[in-house]
Amino acid sequence: MKQEYASRKFIDLIQGATSKWANWDPPRKIEVGDYGMIINTTGEFDWEGNIYSPHFQEQLNRPSTNMTST
Repeated sequence: MKQEYASRKFIDLIQGATSKWANWDPPRKIEVGDYGMIINTTGEFDWEGNIYSPHFQEQLNRPSTNMTST
């Protein structure tokens, strides 16, 4: 099966050899706390946000109404 994206091949090779995930686009800046999804076909990181952003912290500090006490 031929892979369409060199980026996916690179990430698979690094992950297979080191059990770590590589970033195909080194010039793209990734900050500590960034989170997102990996696009399976390309292996690229799809940034969704950062856990240190004011918005994320606001959501984290908001009381949860889904929790039940025991």
